[in-house]
Amino acid sequence: MMKADPRPTPEALESFRGQLRAGDTAGAFATIKTIKPERASMLMLQAGFSVIDYRGSNVRDFWAKVQADIVKACRERKDGYEMRED
Repeated sequence: MMKADPRPTPEALESFRGQLRAGDTAGAFATIKTIKPERASMLMLQAGFSVIDYRGSNVRDFWAKVQADIVKACRERKDGYEMRED
């Protein structure tokens, strides 16, 4: 049995980045919280954010950082790559 590919589809990635740029915090949270940490970390990485290890006892820290990054990105209406340019 093959393991599912954790990478988001191009459409899912663009939708998530669009939510961040639109300042749609609730939509971005809804998108990220419906997927497992492995997929969430891939989505965040491909949207330009750095992520911390989600395995083991760091799951709570992982989600706290994800939420903080989403709030900041939505406030600034930028994705992770645009935030790095500042």
